Amino acid sequence: MKQSDKKKILFLSSWYPNKNAPTLGNFVQKHAEAAALYNDVTVIAIFPHNEKFYTLESNEKNGVKSVLSYYPQVSCSIPVLKQFLQYYRTRKAFLKAYNYARTTFGKPNLVHVNVVYPIGLWAKRLKTTEGLSYVVTEHSTAFHPGSNKLSATALKLGISWMNHAERILPVSEDLKNSLEQRGVTQPMEVISNVVNEQIFGNLPPVEPVKTTFIHISTAVDAHKNVSGIVRSIAELSKKNVDFQFLIVSDGELAPFIDLAYRQLNISHDLLQFEGTKTTEEIADLINHASALVLFSNFENFPCVIPEAFMAGKPVISTNVNGIPEHVNQHNGILVEAQNEEQLVAALSAVINHQIHFDPAAIKSYAYDHFSYQAVGKKMDAVYAKILNTHVS
Repeated sequence: MKQSDKKKILFLSSWYPNKNAPTLGNFVQKHAEAAALYNDVTVIAIFPHNEKFYTLESNEKNGVKSVLSYYPQVSCSIPVLKQFLQYYRTRKAFLKAYNYARTTFGKPNLVHVNVVYPIGLWAKRLKTTEGLSYVVTEHSTAFHPGSNKLSATALKLGISWMNHAERILPVSEDLKNSLEQRGVTQPMEVISNVVNEQIFGNLPPVEPVKTTFIHISTAVDAHKNVSGIVRSIAELSKKNVDFQFLIVSDGELAPFIDLAYRQLNISHDLLQFEGTKTTEEIADLINHASALVLFSNFENFPCVIPEAFMAGKPVISTNVNGIPEHVNQHNGILVEAQNEEQLVAALSAVINHQIHFDPAAIKSYAYDHFSYQAVGKKMDAVYAKILNTHVS
């Protein structure tokens, strides 16, 4: 497809890798890269920083153009004034980014919002001022009952902005159901998280000598229950030491390191911790593991699961939210949330070779459902349908 024939899609994202948080919203970045296989994609995201001025950072990577706009952090403690300054500065930062992107790359045909709150405000404004329709991909667990982290006002705004979109694209059926329960009435189509098959799917297969488990997450314990994993490892080590476990996180690991080594006396030979990794490093670590382990209290459908599948690795995970839509007896083991006894049993079953998986079948499923090509085509079809309808 010629560049001139591609649709111009503007991604607006509340979460995106930036100088403050290099891994924030990396799943949005991957969606943008998948969409860019078939479209001309530009991403705008806005963030505060500790400088006293506004700055723009423009970049192009893997076919995606990005414009990151930074505004002075609001430090005022007076509620009304703080709210006004926050609105004024984010508006100024957004307009700087949008005007630059439009002048440099041209007016978009369609806007694609990722994580509707708070960036959805500006998609709604563009629809009003420039006639730009938008779709919304939602990843956030904040819309699930019981795990809501948004204020009542933020939740109401997010739902309102979704209801002005042409299409809602949740990453799981479970999230779709939650959005419907919250009052989202626009048409929905599930489009899952995506994996770069060139990075995760082309590695030479590795079968570790000793059973090796890997956990990868933000290590927010209320969400990912890393402490439950550590306690399960301690319990497992009383029965079997023929394994290794690696916990990788870009979050705060110190509490779990203290729990593991000082409180529970787990051997360093059994459990190791490592910090932030590049995508390529994550792929290599997964490729050298026997299975991925998640023990989350709630989830949508985290990227690390299809990443493991793309490498042909099974997944041990809790049976929560969107996870059982893809994890089953053919590619993993599901356990109850917070049930450490079940987690220990699942780990033991893998160590003792009581359960066997077909790496080729797991990999094939990942290609069909999560590859850049598969997901990129789904997004392109949505864009085309909306734009063709509006032209008609």
